[in-house]
Amino acid sequence: MGDGNKSQLYPFNDESHYHTFRDCAEVPDWDAQGFENCWLHGLPDLNQNNPFVRETLLSWIKDFIQTYDIDGIRLDALKHVPKDFWQEFSKAAGVFTIGEVFVYDLPYLASYQGPVDSLLNFPFYSTMRYTFQNGGSMNSIEQYYGGASATWKDMSVVGNFVNNHDNARFLCNNNNVPGFKAALAFSIASVGIPSVYYGDEQGYGGCGDPGNREPLWTNIDRRHEFYQFIKTINQFRKQTEFFKHEQIQRYADNNFYAFP
Repeated sequence: MGDGNKSQLYPFNDESHYHTFRDCAEVPDWDAQGFENCWLHGLPDLNQNNPFVRETLLSWIKDFIQTYDIDGIRLDALKHVPKDFWQEFSKAAGVFTIGEVFVYDLPYLASYQGPVDSLLNFPFYSTMRYTFQNGGSMNSIEQYYGGASATWKDMSVVGNFVNNHDNARFLCNNNNVPGFKAALAFSIASVGIPSVYYGDEQGYGGCGDPGNREPLWTNIDRRHEFYQFIKTINQFRKQTEFFKHEQIQRYADNNFYAFP
């Protein structure tokens, strides 16, 4: 797909409002600027360095937040837009911002905290999967926190998760219920903001997209084992407010990890 004619679009109806066509699939991993300028999945890519584009987007988000009284926003594909724009965008929004940068490189991911308030925590996700799904060493949790505490600007607001819409679910092609429960409990109890992907409470086990995006409204069972499990942890979290206290590692070895 090439640039095409933008004259019928509104308000971005001029070629100068967009980057020149380049497929993101052709951009090497090391080319950060290339990812900011490329077209993702053939979608025309707005040029935030164009003054009209920039001011229009900033005005839009400010009006959007005020009109609908929104408390926070989740921002997709952050690495495809310059960080300085996200800085201005977050300021214009004036609410909590959590973004998605689909990488497992902790320093690279954490570099976006500042331009936005928080990031979805892919290094945490991979640690949970390695430890509880694949039976990896519990020392990996200690290693994660050692790097994370020295890297994140504010770990208390990072978005911890075990499943999401871009990866096969934890229970894909397996019945590791104890491991999934342990991972869920850890993610809800750990320092940060817990994020439970819909369907986790129903024990969904879909694999790759679209298998991991199953409809929920056809199967909502409040008596389900996982629904009650998550409910119990959530109630305990609210009652004790343990998340307001510092997380301190008490013990770690190959088979055991403890923190208050």
